[in-house]
Amino acid sequence: MSDKIKFWLFIVSTILIIGIIGVVAFNILVFLLPILFVLYVIFKIKVYIERRSKKNSTTTYNYEYKTSYNSESIENIDDSVVEVIDVDYEDVDK
Repeated sequence: MSDKIKFWLFIVSTILIIGIIGVVAFNILVFLLPILFVLYVIFKIKVYIERRSKKNSTTTYNYEYKTSYNSESIENIDDSVVEVIDVDYEDVDK
């Protein structure tokens, strides 16, 4: 076969393959979008109902974090005044 015929067969077959893949993807999308939309709506309704039930319920809070200061831990803090070393930094040119 000549090169022109091979070239045009390649172009036509590529366009047909891309078209077939596009049609199949569109058909899948037509069925998939309504299903995803229904799942999204169900999820949003579920979250709304859970929030509403939490808002209406009477919640009691327990005081779990009672602070107790131990006098030993306060005495062990090192607050002594010591000499501070002052360091001068110089910029280094690279």
